[in-house]
Formats: sequence, C-alpha cells, structure tokens
Amino acid sequence: MALVERMGPGEKVGQMMMVGLMTPVYDENCAYLQNEFTIGNFILFDRNGDTAEDVRALTAALRQGNSSPVPLAIALDEEGGAVSRFESFLPAPPAAAELGTAGDSETARHEAQTAARELRALGITWNLAPVADLGLSDGRSYSDDPETVIPFLRAAAAGYREENFPFCLKHFPGIGKGSADTHDSAVTVDIPRDELQREDLRPFAALIAETPATDFAVMVGHVRYPALDDVPASLSPAVITDLLRNELGYDGVVITDNITMGAVAQHYPPGEAARRAIAAGADIILVSHDYGAAIEAYNAILQALKTGAISEERIDTSVKRILRMKLAHEETTKER
Repeated sequence: MALVERMGPGEKVGQMMMVGLMTPVYDENCAYLQNEFTIGNFILFDRNGDTAEDVRALTAALRQGNSSPVPLAIALDEEGGAVSRFESFLPAPPAAAELGTAGDSETARHEAQTAARELRALGITWNLAPVADLGLSDGRSYSDDPETVIPFLRAAAAGYREENFPFCLKHFPGIGKGSADTHDSAVTVDIPRDELQREDLRPFAALIAETPATDFAVMVGHVRYPALDDVPASLSPAVITDLLRNELGYDGVVITDNITMGAVAQHYPPGEAARRAIAAGADIILVSHDYGAAIEAYNAILQALKTGAISEERIDTSVKRILRMKLAHEETTKER
C-alpha cells in the first residue's frame, strides 16, 4: 500500500493508538497529541461535551487538527442500556438483554442504523459495539445462549453495514463467564478449550465467517484463559494470532480493551502492555483516561520499532489493516 510506504515510523505508530480525551473543548493537549504523536484514533466519553454542539465542535476541531492524509477515527462506546454516552442529548439505545428477551432481532438492526446516523451527525465515525459476549452483567449481552446471540449480532452488523459505519465485536474471546470486573483486577476464566469454542467463541466465529473484515474490528478483552495462555487475552499471541487470526481467519483490525484497566495495569506498565499487545498481534492500543499512559505506550512501540524488537513488517501489517478499514468507510469520516 503506497500510502503506508510514505509514512514515517512515528506516523505509523500514531495510527496504532486510540486515546481518550479529557476535555470538552479542543485544547493544547489535543493539539499536542496530534502534532507530536500524530494520533490517528480518539475515543470520546461523557466528559467530552454537555451538548451536541459541544461534541460536534470537538470532533470538527480534531479533524481540522489531523495533518495526516489518513482519515481520523473518532469512536464511542454506544452499546445501549448501562453503557450509553451523552444521554442528555443522545437517546440511549435499549440494553442488549432487553432486545434479546423481546426476541425480535430486526430491532437490533434498526437500533444499529439509528446509532450510526446519530453518531455520524456528531462527527463520530466508529461505534465500539455490539457486545458479542454471553451473559455479561448489566444487561450488556443479548443472551447467555450463543444460538440467541448470533442472530442479534447478524442483525446489528447488517444495520451498521447498511449505513457504511464501522462497528466492533467485543470482548474476544468472551468475558461473560468472568466472576469479577477487569476494570478493577485480574480475571481468570478457567474452562476447557472445547467449552470456550462451543459457547463463548461461537458468536465471534459466526460473524467473522460471514462479514467483510474491513467493516468491523474485534476488541480483545483482558480476561485470562488458562486453557489458551497464562497472560491476559489482550497480550496473548495464542489468543490473538493463533486463535483469532489463524484459526478463525480474521484479518481485520484488532483493538485492545483499555490497557490501564486493573487486569493489565496491576501487572504491566503501559509501555510493556503496549509492546506485548502489538507483539501478540493487536493493531490498536486503547488508552481511555490517561495522557501519560498513552504517550508511554506510543513511545514504547516506537522504540521497539526503532530497535528492531518489533519489525517494521509487523507494524506495516497493522497499519495496512487500519487504513483498509478507514478508507472503506471514508465517507463516514466527513462532515455531513
């Protein structure tokens, strides 16, 4: 890809970062992240605006500040129910469990279309949803039965694809059986591999098999699965490269969950976590709430590239995946 060949090392690594902003207005920190690190992806939270006008102004300023020829990605976690952003001006979609209980998967397609249109109107270009996990708490899963979850995921995917709006399946390979919260501490799901494949993996496998890889990303969670590896999934070559890439055949964008969550941060500093995740096969490192951690992660990847600890070929492979997804949805990145 000629565009990748023209990019410098720092710009390539910038495409491999997604950073949460701590401000409702474009400020010197936003400019610093864009000018110094060419960050290619941002994620927004409630703190980033009290009104729709606030959010539109911020996303417009971010696009204006993007000096790269690569379109900027601006993401949101708009799952619905308990995980809904900007509720004072952005109508919250129903919780996944509510839709699953009602049993009408067509509603999931309609809700995905609606979310895509409403996010696009705010200048947001990527939704980090839907949840493919089984039986996740707070109503975040369609069901604890894969046979119920799969048609709802198919419907949601169809809705996003009809709007040419990228989405994200999460949290691979399935965190619903975790007994604690990876935001707070390490979580282990000690089940046999055949049970994981028969249950939690099935929704991911079904969507991966039938959906173009440029239309969606897969978010890898931080749960540890002893049947697969002895480290969190987000840092595991066995999970990302062997299982997701090679066994399931997924060649789209892999994004980690936020690496400053307790499940990772209690054991790995941001730089080490970022290096491990990229070496394992991840394409984008998510840092949601800490500029310092984001910069440390960026610098660690760049240093690993410069020293050869991570090869340029490995970095280029990730950047090409990111660009393929962005360019496939380039119209979504433009103001309407």
